[in-house]
Amino acid sequence: MLKDKWSRLVRSSALGSFIDALLRGFGQIVFCNNPLIGLIILIGFIDSPISGLLALLSSTIAILTAILTKTERYLIKSGLFGCSGALIGFVFAFYLPLNWQLIPALVLSGILSALLIKLLIRNLSIKVNLPVLSIPFVLVTWLGLLSLRHIPTSPTMLDNLPGFLISGQIEQLLAPLLPESISTIFHTISAIFFQYSVFIGMLCLLGLILHSRISTVFGIAGGVIGITLFSLFTPGGEYASKLTVGFNCALISIALGGFFITLTWQSTLYALFAVFTGGVVGMALVNLLGLVNIPALAASFNLVTLLFLFILGKAPSKISSVGLKLVPLAWVDKPETYSNWNLLVNMKRINQQVRLSLPFYGIWYVSRGNNRKPTHSGASAYAWDFIVLNERKKLFRGTGTDNKDYYSFGLPVLAPAPGKVAKVTDSAPDNTPPIANWEQSWGNYVIIDHGNDEFSEISHLKQHSIVVREGDEVDRGQLIGNCGNSGLSMASHIHYQLQKASSLGADSMPAKFHNYKIHKSFTKITVMEEGRPKEKELVSNSLSDGS
Repeated sequence: MLKDKWSRLVRSSALGSFIDALLRGFGQIVFCNNPLIGLIILIGFIDSPISGLLALLSSTIAILTAILTKTERYLIKSGLFGCSGALIGFVFAFYLPLNWQLIPALVLSGILSALLIKLLIRNLSIKVNLPVLSIPFVLVTWLGLLSLRHIPTSPTMLDNLPGFLISGQIEQLLAPLLPESISTIFHTISAIFFQYSVFIGMLCLLGLILHSRISTVFGIAGGVIGITLFSLFTPGGEYASKLTVGFNCALISIALGGFFITLTWQSTLYALFAVFTGGVVGMALVNLLGLVNIPALAASFNLVTLLFLFILGKAPSKISSVGLKLVPLAWVDKPETYSNWNLLVNMKRINQQVRLSLPFYGIWYVSRGNNRKPTHSGASAYAWDFIVLNERKKLFRGTGTDNKDYYSFGLPVLAPAPGKVAKVTDSAPDNTPPIANWEQSWGNYVIIDHGNDEFSEISHLKQHSIVVREGDEVDRGQLIGNCGNSGLSMASHIHYQLQKASSLGADSMPAKFHNYKIHKSFTKITVMEEGRPKEKELVSNSLSDGS
């Protein structure tokens, strides 16, 4: 119930949405995209209040930059921007004297990190299918530390601080009560936030346990391996360097231990190999960057994690055969959600009863396939978007600021199979491109009941174009309306999903279409008896295009 109330607050209030993104940013530091976990972690900083305040400031700046630069809401909600900003604040508080000159630098760094995240999403996540991780934080922080290397050490804002703002008071109480080995583990976890605090480590570990037991086990194991490797190969090395290697290994272990890769015994071995690699790379970076007095931060975590994910992404079919399967970035949540993702996909092999035809005449382009954020995720994970392109692969003529410019606008939309019309909405206005209607996200739609708890949902239809009514019986290929640009749509297209109930936004289900063609060129056409259209394919309905 509390979760539902929070969700309603976030949806109805700009301030609630902002606080949600802020808290998710703190949680995302340890791969917990959850505001409650972020709050738990933030509470830990009563033992390091100045660091917490600077992290809040930098995180706020990064999120505001994302909002002002019109970043998609789901990306802001993902916690990426808040996470990077918070980490910058932690590092500045740890490595630099707290002078007033620090504040403008912190604000500028927050802005730069947000812009760099947007750049990397376009060029790394979308094009190469690799996560951004904390690359922006590392690069921007290195730049900031180099720029502020000669910042005056006095006077500082720490002079005459009230007692409750002094760091480490809880640490002084807790640390002597614990064995050194246990304290080191908590310090390793807290070092992720650039703190050496048993209390912060405890609360972070509590948050991890509440969010994901699997991530907790991998995180502790990775951290222990990291600090053990450091102790073996660098006896007498600095404690801070040991913790740096340890927390980088912990993050590698969490990332590859069921977060970005399906959890199997093979992927567990792969993650362990990556952790050992991360330990070696981490020690090398600590020593190398130490020569120029620059901290290694989370560099080895980013390098090793991206390298191991890139290797898997280069040969997905081969690695799948040996039990290694990347989780699509659109699915990334926590290991428990898809700990057996490969089995989940196999279990969801198409088991539909209804034989579906594509809901249009002619050749259409699959602009968005299954499991693609933001709109094809969660309940709508198994949806498709279809558009029409010209021979130059353009979806509109002219400027594209009028719906009539779009080749798909107004084209017939067909019933994909026989059934009874369950629900109809026809009154939503068509948007002026590229503006979308967030209030009526489904726009005009038709839901058809095919029996066997299978329902077709077809949305974003043209206003007042729907020619069927609730209760009507429809046949395969019967006209139901025209393609439009209503609802959460920036350009004319058809949204289709097969779902489990007649309610709007019900859980979608894996679906396949029958008797359609894939057009690879004018002469190279593949006829599919059944299949699932893939993103970027040109497809036509064999039964409805006159062939």
